[in-house]
Amino acid sequence: MTAGHRHKHILILTDEYPPIGGGVGQWAYGIAHALSAQGHGVEVLTREREDGPSGDPGPASDVPVIRIRGRDWKRYRSWYWHRGMRKHVGSGRIPDLIIATTWPRARSALPVARRARIPMAVVVHGLDITRRMSFLERLGLRYTLGRCFRIVAVSEFTRDRLGAMLPDLEDRILVVPNGVDPTRFSPGPRDHALGGQWGIRPRDPVVLTLARVIRRKGHDHVIRAMPRILRAAPRSKYLICGLGSESYLAELRRLVGNLGLEDSVVFGGFIETERVNSVYNLCDVYVMASREIVEAGDTEGFGITYLEANACQKPVVGGRTGGVPDAIVDGQTGYLVDPTDTVEIADKVGLLLGDPELAARLGRQGRDRVLRAYTWSSVSERLYHGLFS
Repeated sequence: MTAGHRHKHILILTDEYPPIGGGVGQWAYGIAHALSAQGHGVEVLTREREDGPSGDPGPASDVPVIRIRGRDWKRYRSWYWHRGMRKHVGSGRIPDLIIATTWPRARSALPVARRARIPMAVVVHGLDITRRMSFLERLGLRYTLGRCFRIVAVSEFTRDRLGAMLPDLEDRILVVPNGVDPTRFSPGPRDHALGGQWGIRPRDPVVLTLARVIRRKGHDHVIRAMPRILRAAPRSKYLICGLGSESYLAELRRLVGNLGLEDSVVFGGFIETERVNSVYNLCDVYVMASREIVEAGDTEGFGITYLEANACQKPVVGGRTGGVPDAIVDGQTGYLVDPTDTVEIADKVGLLLGDPELAARLGRQGRDRVLRAYTWSSVSERLYHGLFS
C-alpha cells in the first residue's frame, strides 16, 4: 500500500467465489486477498451454492465471506441479493466502496447502496456486455452502469466495446487487467506419472488447452491443425482439459476420429485445483485459439489461462481476437494467430515445438511479464489508484 493512503473498507459482491466458480470467481478471490494484504478491510458477499461446498473458500483465507442463502436462485436471484445487501448494510457494516464483479450484481445492490450513499464500482469482463441481449437487458445495463462511479474493464477490447455502446460513460471506464498468483502457477518438472495416466510418454511433445470446452475456445481448429503439427513434431500430443458442452465434446471426438488422431488427441476432463499447476508443467506449448462468434456476441474478454501458462514459463499461442492481445505480447510471450487459420496455428505451434530455445525464451519472458505487472498485488494497486485517486 502506498504511504499516505487511508485503508478502506471494501465490500466485493460476486456470484462466483472459490471453491466454486470460474474466471469471475478467480478475479474476486485474487483482488480480495491482495487488497486485504495491503491493509484494507475486505469482505466478500456471495451466494451459497447448492452445487458445491459453502465453507471456507480456500487455505489460509483471511477475508471474511458472507454467503446469502436462497432456495430458488434461478427465479429469485435479484430478490435474494437485494435482501442480502439490505441485511449486510443494516448490520452497521458500511463499506467505503462496493465492487460488483458483474453488472447484474451491481443492479441488484444499487437501491440499497444509493440509499446508504455507498459508491459502487462494477467490473465488465467481455461476454457480459458483448452477448446478445434483449431490449430490456440493454436498458438494465445502461441504467446500472450509469449509476456506478467507475466501470472496470479487464481489457482494452472490453473498454472499446463498452465505449462504443455507451459513449457517454467512456470517461468512467478504467482498464485493469486480470491477474495471476505466481506462487500457485510456477515452473516445475514434468510429472511423468501424471502424463502416463493419459498415455503421454516422457519425451512426447505436449500441446495443452486447459479451459472450458466450448466452441469459442477453438479446440476444433487446433485438432484440424494437428496433422500439420505432427509433421513438424512427430509423437506430439494435444491434451484437452476441462469440462464444457457435451454436444461440442461429442463433435470434437467425431472430428478426432474422422482425422485418425485417436493416438494424438487426449481428453483429460476435469482437473482438480491441486493438479492444475502440474498439468501446465506437463506441456511444451499452451494454445487456446479463441475466436469471436459474432452472431451470438460470444468473445474472449481477456484469457487468464494465457497468463497462468506464462507464469509456468510456457510459451502461449492465442487467437488474435477480443481481449487476447492484452494477454499475449506477440513474439515476446507467445504468438497471436488467426484463430480460424489452421495452417497459421500449426506453423506457430510447430515452430515452438521444433525450437526449444525459442520456446524457453518466450516462456521466461512470459513469467517475467507476469511478475512485473500481472500479479494480483500489482493489479490491485492499479485498481486502488484508479478508484480512489
